[in-house]
Amino acid sequence: FMTTALEKIREAARESGFGDCGIIAPERLDEFTGAAKRRMANVPESAGFYQGLLGMADVRSRFPWAKSLVVCTYEFGRFRYPAELRGRYAKSFFSHQKMAEPMASIAQVSKLG
Repeated sequence: FMTTALEKIREAARESGFGDCGIIAPERLDEFTGAAKRRMANVPESAGFYQGLLGMADVRSRFPWAKSLVVCTYEFGRFRYPAELRGRYAKSFFSHQKMAEPMASIAQVSKLG
């Protein structure tokens, strides 16, 4: 069952534009939380970025019933900017708002499992 459900979810993620996806236990985000806190301590300028992510990483308090998480990846490096813009732009991460529609599609498939 798990393989079939994962295959359906992965296919939906790729059809929605994600590079890949996997399923993890919520406890795995503890590793991210520790790494983000170390990063903020070592590079204080990054605190604004990581502080926002830490709130999203607290899955167990927000969704205590969650037994697993679907994690989707997106390859940001595939975008190429015109040469005349190099040095005049900054790449940024897509906000979770822009990902809402693709994620809803993946959530629908995961309910089929």
